[in-house]
Amino acid sequence: MECVIVSYASAEDLRGFAEDLAPGTFSRVLVVDNASPDNSVQVARSYGFDVLARTANDGFGAAANEGIRRTSGELVTLLNPDVHVRDASLMLALERQFEDDRVGLAAPALMLPRGTAQDSARQIPTPRQLLQRRRTGRDIGALRPGQAEEVPWVVGAFMMVRRSAFEQVGGFDPRYFLYFEDVDLCTRMRIGGWKVRYDPEQLAYHQHRAASRVGFARRPTRLHMRSAARFYRRHPRAIVGLDPARPSKDRMLALRGRPARATSDGDPHTVSSGTPLRVALVISFQNEAEHLPRLLASLDAQTEPADQVILVDDGSTDHSNALAAEFARRHPATAQVLSRERRPAVSDRLADAPELSAFVSGVAALAEPWDVVAKIDGDLALSDTLVADVRHRLTADPGLGITGSYLAVEEGGTRRREQHPAEHVRGPNKFYRRSCYEQITPLPTQLGWDTFDDLRARAAGWRTASFAATGGDTLHLRPTGAHDGRLRAYRRWGLCAWAYGAHPLAVVLGAVRRSTRAPYALAGIHYLWGWYGGWAQGYPRIESETRAFARAEDLRRIRSELQRVIGFRY
Repeated sequence: MECVIVSYASAEDLRGFAEDLAPGTFSRVLVVDNASPDNSVQVARSYGFDVLARTANDGFGAAANEGIRRTSGELVTLLNPDVHVRDASLMLALERQFEDDRVGLAAPALMLPRGTAQDSARQIPTPRQLLQRRRTGRDIGALRPGQAEEVPWVVGAFMMVRRSAFEQVGGFDPRYFLYFEDVDLCTRMRIGGWKVRYDPEQLAYHQHRAASRVGFARRPTRLHMRSAARFYRRHPRAIVGLDPARPSKDRMLALRGRPARATSDGDPHTVSSGTPLRVALVISFQNEAEHLPRLLASLDAQTEPADQVILVDDGSTDHSNALAAEFARRHPATAQVLSRERRPAVSDRLADAPELSAFVSGVAALAEPWDVVAKIDGDLALSDTLVADVRHRLTADPGLGITGSYLAVEEGGTRRREQHPAEHVRGPNKFYRRSCYEQITPLPTQLGWDTFDDLRARAAGWRTASFAATGGDTLHLRPTGAHDGRLRAYRRWGLCAWAYGAHPLAVVLGAVRRSTRAPYALAGIHYLWGWYGGWAQGYPRIESETRAFARAEDLRRIRSELQRVIGFRY
């Protein structure tokens, strides 16, 4: 068992840890030093510990991530330098918690110098409880089970983590410089389908100083409050006392099935380390005979082919189905065609998200096993490296839940990239990691679904990102708005902004930004018209938790842009 300790000005704590450490407890101790101003590095080396001396203090999470990357076992222990392990059997007892392959993190009880147990397993606090705890010093939210059981989170002073779980959720979020990084990690693990276990029968000893409970003006308290604010922005359900890892009534965070793991145990959903991700494409189309040949040719040209291709004909009346059937005939081992009945005519063909319904039907037809599923529209010509790029990105970044290529359009013989925020992945080519997809679905079948999914994923701790494909951007053969008119597209975008809960200031700024592009003022007016129409008609909206998350993101972007442009800060 390897141990990682993050130190900063911890020379005396490291000396106490070393002198109290039971022989044979760890095969290796790695001290990651955050540019300490004292002799922490020299003390660690004097006791035979390996040392990774960093040149800057980037915070606890960043240092812990780097330390864990430098270890090799499937289980690794993370300790504060002021924790003492006096009995080597403690580690063996904690390891037994991982006999349940759904356990991602486990921790023992921590005893304080005065001989009482620290409240090291807790409920997730609301902001009010956090302030009460700081003001009164009472252990509000403390959990004191009599035997080992699941808990919402444990303090980061002593954590034993399963590497595959840690990597799947992306490790500690380095944006937490100090405090709440442990609450966030445990929350994201539980959202990802892993258990956090606390064993009160196993004891370690913590020389705990609670620096964050000093006056409000002190730096530790400011860091604590800043990290708390970041946590509540990321997990808004916690603000009102709801567990971010438990399903809401509308199943925003419904976990259906087990998430992919990095080690194979026979589960058909499991990915063994070193095995390429199994990618499935669901291609939905209706009357795309003009564009489907280029899409199918681009599938044949992939440098790494998809493992499955489901072609969903959504009621075509042209010869699209025949084109799809011919492709399936040439690829009998990987491709099949599904035919759906033609939908009745409606005033807005996209109002009830038929493309999403077609995609869901294709996902239901997938054969096990699969790890990644993509929704692909029939009017694309894919970059020839798209599947290979997605495999590489999702393998390299375990926290990436949704991704896809930027899209480009051809204008006058040249290609122009369609612009959108980097964290948004356009609906025509969305690749979902299976564990993320199962967590955020079902999605409402309405306009805005392809923003709802991004927001739900980010609210649950995943990253979402578009990327520039190595072989060039995927080509959008029918530019956005070309089918029903550009002004109608702007009204739809405004309606979507209403549905996902965009902040009103962001809506106004969005209208101004759109007014800088043809048809200029009309673009902004129709965007606002769509948003106002959603309000006036009572158009359905995504759940309140996701709307709160969307508004918080909007405000962060606005503050960042103001700071960039005019140096504004508050």
